[in-house]
Amino acid sequence: MSYANKKKFTSRFSFIFIVFKKYYHIGIAVNTENGLVVPVIKDVDKKSVFEISQELMDVSERARNKKLTPNELKGGTFTISNLGGIGGSFFTPIINPPEVAILGVSRTKEKNEKLILPLSLSYDHRVIDGAAGAAFVVAFSNVLKCSVFPNSSVTNKSVKVPPTSTPTR
Repeated sequence: MSYANKKKFTSRFSFIFIVFKKYYHIGIAVNTENGLVVPVIKDVDKKSVFEISQELMDVSERARNKKLTPNELKGGTFTISNLGGIGGSFFTPIINPPEVAILGVSRTKEKNEKLILPLSLSYDHRVIDGAAGAAFVVAFSNVLKCSVFPNSSVTNKSVKVPPTSTPTR
């Protein structure tokens, strides 16, 4: 996927023009007893997976305990929502405006000795076309596959990440 296409996924639509951001601030949907809250992990491209994991656990806990600051709830460029803990195979995540895309992650399951992680991408078709949406899910799937099996070829492993994408107008 080209850099130009990647930039679209962190853009914002303002009804007048598209704003392309030069940073990656990822919103994480957290289920609380008062509904969903979306804290934002800022500058994820400058952090290690370990740092992101620690920050994710911290903001998730503070979201559940109503301890987030207003600044931690704004500025996202892309959101990830995970229903894996609740169940279900697929869902259609709703875009968090003014963002233009959101990735939904469902529960991992095994089928015929293959590990399957259902992903659902919703995106604003005014900014991202179908081919770019499909390419994003394929590229993300390959990153996940390489992370699970870092010492071998992706094509030789029995991991399947079935992509779905939902254009939104």
